[in-house]
Amino acid sequence: MSKNDQTRIGFTGDISFSGYFQDAYKQEEVFSKEVKQFFNDNDYNVINQESPITSCRVTKKRRLAHRSDPAVIPFIKKEIKNPVFSLANNHMMDFGRIGMMDTVENMKKTDSVFIGAGENIEEACKFVILGDKVKVGVFSLQYKNFRVAGKRMAGPFYEGKEKYIAAQIAELRKQVDWVVVVYHGGDEFLYAPMPYTRKQLQSYLSLGADLVVAHHPHVVQGYEKVGKKMIFYSLGNCMFDTDYQRAQEGATEGMLLRLTFTKEGYEFENFPVHIDREARRVEPGQPNEHFMEYTSSNYKPLWCREAVHKEEVLQRAADLREEALAQMEEEKQKKREEYNRLRELYSPSANEDDDSDDDSDGAVDDSGDVDSGEEETTDDTEVVTKKKSGFRPRKMYKRTKRAIKRAIGGKKTRTFRRGRLQYKLFYKNK
Repeated sequence: MSKNDQTRIGFTGDISFSGYFQDAYKQEEVFSKEVKQFFNDNDYNVINQESPITSCRVTKKRRLAHRSDPAVIPFIKKEIKNPVFSLANNHMMDFGRIGMMDTVENMKKTDSVFIGAGENIEEACKFVILGDKVKVGVFSLQYKNFRVAGKRMAGPFYEGKEKYIAAQIAELRKQVDWVVVVYHGGDEFLYAPMPYTRKQLQSYLSLGADLVVAHHPHVVQGYEKVGKKMIFYSLGNCMFDTDYQRAQEGATEGMLLRLTFTKEGYEFENFPVHIDREARRVEPGQPNEHFMEYTSSNYKPLWCREAVHKEEVLQRAADLREEALAQMEEEKQKKREEYNRLRELYSPSANEDDDSDDDSDGAVDDSGDVDSGEEETTDDTEVVTKKKSGFRPRKMYKRTKRAIKRAIGGKKTRTFRRGRLQYKLFYKNK
């Protein structure tokens, strides 16, 4: 069969020119020749761009705010053949609407193909059709319901927009031979998906998609065949390295995926990659034991084991957060001291003889920080604004309701509890 009678599409895990890779676009060889050859052997390559591409450096997010310089676009287009930028991910709004709008504008300026985000929901949910004789429709969405695209709001495409998802798949079925959904979601640093994630991705197959390719956990997970359809649960990291990820295991390993489509069917090939943190380079990796086919017999013990593993993941993340917040507080204290020093140095001498009732002695009140209007983040996605004091019955009711819900546990909490119990009772000694 000639190459003209097939369409070959490559898929990557998470890519971000931030953290330790923020200046990687200035290097000549970020991707090894073997990795570049993988990209060149495909007709198209769908990459998950895990950060806004913007010059904006102002954000209310105190931790884990990622951004990439606009210069990365020409770099990626040079290094990766025919890239399709998937922008539906939880970091796309790290620099607010400005960062989001900048990203879309930079994409359009450079004639880059992008999916998964836009100036409004109509643009965010749009699909792209790849291939000539064999046509493949691709669109992307993400799990996080935070500043998502709306009718008049820029943002990423969100999994909760079921009507839009069903409509896009139905429309693609009329125009293409194959439909691929690129999904960004799942539990971070777990080597197998939880049942609720599995159910979510299987629902896209029920709507008419042929394949689902997912990322976000930052580690490699397995795949599953559902009849003639397939789900790839996590391709891990392709090029992403931060302190947050260095606190966990498995974040240096990723998987490149190639799907070769014909009129009659499709085949997949996997190419493991490894992030060399010292050289800041992506190289060929070793076969990954977690990239396995899930069956009815092996899936249950896997997810039960990962339910136990989740406790370790959360503890490492909590320890890292405490260290980061302590460092931030130390920096803030230094700023306070410098502010007070300058205030005393440049205050008018007349103030020394002022007999006013002000007993503040020129110091900044620690209860009102210099940056008290900023926001705090509890993890890499959730932002919580500081509340004003005062009795508000309606808000107090909502807080109590949330506290009760946390104590009882939602669907995810109950899933992890069940998985841990089953692991201890049935699978621990196997």
